[in-house]
Amino acid sequence: MNFRLQDQTEVSPSDAFFITGSGRCGTTLLRRLIVEKSGAVIPPENYSLGVSGRFSSAAQQDWGLSCRLIIGEVQRDSPQNGAFGVDAAMAISLLSSIPPEHRTIANFWHAFHAIYATHVGKPSVSRWGDKTPLNAARLDNIIELFPTARFIFMIRDIFDVAYSYGSMDVVGRRGKYLDQSPRKAPKEIGFESAIRLELTNTGQNGADPHVRWPPAKCESNAGQNAINPTMNSTELATTATLLTTSITQ
Repeated sequence: MNFRLQDQTEVSPSDAFFITGSGRCGTTLLRRLIVEKSGAVIPPENYSLGVSGRFSSAAQQDWGLSCRLIIGEVQRDSPQNGAFGVDAAMAISLLSSIPPEHRTIANFWHAFHAIYATHVGKPSVSRWGDKTPLNAARLDNIIELFPTARFIFMIRDIFDVAYSYGSMDVVGRRGKYLDQSPRKAPKEIGFESAIRLELTNTGQNGADPHVRWPPAKCESNAGQNAINPTMNSTELATTATLLTTSITQ
């Protein structure tokens, strides 16, 4: 059921969708394509949403405090994005104004994304999604908050993922996975470490790091009209179009 915030921003709770998978597997590209090809909004990675259910009890006691705590976590966990460009004080004020009968953690996020949609120039009732690879480990928490959520799982060849990590020019990550040798000639120990780390991150600890995985693919439960779940990475743009049609219906 729709509701309004104190500034008359309309909030329309709908089935949220979540793009997830390993890091460096194409989630960012898919996010960009969906945002460009549809009216959906997908903020930058949100590390707070998947664990925000722990505020459910506190929200029943002090809704305003819970709003401040969650926005504080968003700012802390994503310092480069702040509250995704939204003024934090304004967001807290608006979120605190959610009508009492709608005060749930799920509606907190529906309202937050309505505010974000307005911030990026889209209608507040726009369909919203999330693109946070780390949420692959928090699916139970997310489903508890959003029982009708839809999920898009990105899967990429593990060797390509390791090379992608190794080539990242990011402070604190350079040299962590691969050395500075040319891409085709990484040190054996560094390469093995990158592969094994990715196997661990994806719950495949016992898998053989020497076995080549299939090409990139995308699996989705985005609805009965969803596309064939397996495709090459070169078809990602078409995939995004079809997924957009499915998840925004």
